Amino acid sequence: QDGGLFVNARSVTPAELKGALMSAAKGPEQVVIIRADENVPHGRVVEAMDITRQANLYRIAIATAPVQVAVPPGRR
Repeated sequence: QDGGLFVNARSVTPAELKGALMSAAKGPEQVVIIRADENVPHGRVVEAMDITRQANLYRIAIATAPVQVAVPPGRR
C-alpha cells in the first residue's frame, strides 16, 4: 500500500529489484508471486512484472486475497 517492494521479505528499492530477483531465483523456472495491496495502482504491478521479465523470470503469478462474500441471515 505504501509502495514498498520486497523480495523474500527483504525490502528493496525499484533499482535493486531486478538484481534481488536474480539472486533469489533458483533457476529460470522459478515462479515469482506478486502480492500487491488492492490500493496499489495497476501500473506499479505492471512495472514489477516488467522488471521480473528483465530478470529472465517469466513464470509470474498474481496472488489475491479471497473475496469475502456476505451471506444473508438464515441462508447459512
